[in-house]
Amino acid sequence: MNKTVPLFGQTAELVNEVQMTVFEQAQGITQVTDATVHLEKVMRSNTNASAEMSRICQALSTSACQ
Repeated sequence: MNKTVPLFGQTAELVNEVQMTVFEQAQGITQVTDATVHLEKVMRSNTNASAEMSRICQALSTSACQ
């Protein structure tokens, strides 16, 4: 019985360490997800700006040829 009590303490410490690690990983995943969402918004904005510039260039090219 005397050997069992310290093992319970060690087990509790290990469980706490695992719990903290899982929490830290969850925070990291949240940060990566937020960054990915932000990156997607920036890419969408850049795509829209590129399409608009293309339309403007085509209009200018058409005007220059006339």
